[in-house]
Amino acid sequence: MASIGLIDAHPLFRQGFIHLLEQLQHTVTIEASNANNFIDQLSYTPVPDLVLLDTRLQDPDSYTLLQWIKTHHLNLPVIALHHKNDFHFLLQLLRGGASNHLSKTASPDEVQRTLHEVLVSQSHQNG
Repeated sequence: MASIGLIDAHPLFRQGFIHLLEQLQHTVTIEASNANNFIDQLSYTPVPDLVLLDTRLQDPDSYTLLQWIKTHHLNLPVIALHHKNDFHFLLQLLRGGASNHLSKTASPDEVQRTLHEVLVSQSHQNG
């Protein structure tokens, strides 16, 4: 299926989400705890099909990383991963170019549906 970059500061969340993505037949090719680690891994790892980006990264923040992605990999879709009360951060990322969003409490079906929608939309844009 898809290769995915996952950027989230919380190791337990990353491990659980990677397990879910593998069950959904996706491969996490980049796992990063912060923006700088993600950018570093991109220097020696192929660009993934999409990125899952935590809305609450710091130093640099999620918005700054999103802008870097849009500058260097314009067509790389980004899905914002958010907590229930992250509306300010989520709106900032959606206005900044994120393709879609997922709550960190989403069901596996919702995760699969959102990934599918973004990947199909991306293939139409590129094709």
